[in-house]
Amino acid sequence: MNGEPVAKATLAFQPVNEGGKPGFALTDDRGYFNAQTFEQGDGLTEGTHRVSIRKTHLVDRSGNIVEIIVDDGGGLVEKNFLPNGYADFATSGIEVQIEAKKTNKLDPINLSDARGV
Repeated sequence: MNGEPVAKATLAFQPVNEGGKPGFALTDDRGYFNAQTFEQGDGLTEGTHRVSIRKTHLVDRSGNIVEIIVDDGGGLVEKNFLPNGYADFATSGIEVQIEAKKTNKLDPINLSDARGV
């Protein structure tokens, strides 16, 4: 995001081609990820995939990230810490191409504040 790695972001992959299966990934502290479809490390199905990216946390009424949930009578909400435009396949503008029977190393996915709502 703006040239810095995004840790603990969730990526969802939606296949464009018929027969493809959706996949997902979670970024590490350096912003790297290994995508999976059915089980850890199995990668994505062949073809083009649209990508959505979110980094969410629960926050309290004051906007503080909540690490441990305590019954405080409510008031916790999920907040996305990336521009909302990346959270939807239709508005993210991100697609990746996966080739069969090959180790697919993707180019960096560059995010910016400009994606907005």
